[in-house]
Amino acid sequence: MITHSRPTITDEDRLAVDRQLSSGNIAKGTLVNDFQNVFEQYTSVQKCRFVDSGSKAIFMALQILKIGNGDEVILPTYLCHNVLDAVIESGAVPVLCDISDGWNADVNDVEKVFTGRTKCIILVHTMGIAVDVNNFKKFNVPIIEDCCQALGSKNSKGEMVGGIGDFSVFSFHAIKCLTTGEGGMLCTNNEKFLDFVNNKNQIKAIGSSMTDIQAALGISQLNQYQRFLERRAKIANDYIDRIELQSLIADFKRVSPTTNFYRFLIVSDGAFDDIRSYFSNKGIAVRKGVDELLHLSYPQFSRSEYSNAEYILKRTISIPIYPSLTSIQQNKIVDAINTYEKFR
Repeated sequence: MITHSRPTITDEDRLAVDRQLSSGNIAKGTLVNDFQNVFEQYTSVQKCRFVDSGSKAIFMALQILKIGNGDEVILPTYLCHNVLDAVIESGAVPVLCDISDGWNADVNDVEKVFTGRTKCIILVHTMGIAVDVNNFKKFNVPIIEDCCQALGSKNSKGEMVGGIGDFSVFSFHAIKCLTTGEGGMLCTNNEKFLDFVNNKNQIKAIGSSMTDIQAALGISQLNQYQRFLERRAKIANDYIDRIELQSLIADFKRVSPTTNFYRFLIVSDGAFDDIRSYFSNKGIAVRKGVDELLHLSYPQFSRSEYSNAEYILKRTISIPIYPSLTSIQQNKIVDAINTYEKFR
């Protein structure tokens, strides 16, 4: 079976981890600080601190912003539940918005649910597709960039994600473009919050740990990261060139200049279960864009306000794309797409 996603672990990574194991320094040590420093350099963000996960980073950002106790936080319904759970844990009231046809929330989507009680907006660079965060500063509330799928993505102005909002969060889960196995990063360029992010007691208060083994892997991955992105881009451009029915990829081609190609998306109005079964029989795993919309998982949210997200969920198919995908595997995927009668 060609898996839908998998971590990219190279010989360089194995050597880096083995050297750290051989050194005997396997708990939290100086290499964790080194990883944070090189991550700051790569993202051009002034201060980054490792935390347990991307969702924990969201929670911590809300704590630093003193958001909770009934304050409203806007986030898109087209998103994994961990972010919503972090908002609820903070004591804030999550307010879901719809998304545009580019898989991300736009200004109009946020404007429809923005009220005088809105204290923060969480903007998600969904599947690596960058949001133009600057457009949302007109709302004059703090912005948290969710970059968990978007390390290395750039917006339409060529600005790398992560340094535009008041805070940004990243994930290093096993299937992300850069991995340390688990963990995440909380980052800020806002001068008002640099000391908070640098405060080790604040970090410790929510439970945060990283070992030098993880840091060794993270540094090694970051040293190779440009090569990873180039490989993803090559696979994506091969898909674009070789998928015969261009309407399957027209929507994604439109947004692809702003993505790190964390995902490659095709669109079809066919029933997803039928499509997944077809590909599975061909030995290929495919997925929806997200497993489920947040408003469908939580009964307190109305369904009527998220029609575009529901439409996009039904027609988005994510196909395998990762640096270790071989040419033979990609040929098999392209052939399966081009010969599927329901795509003709």
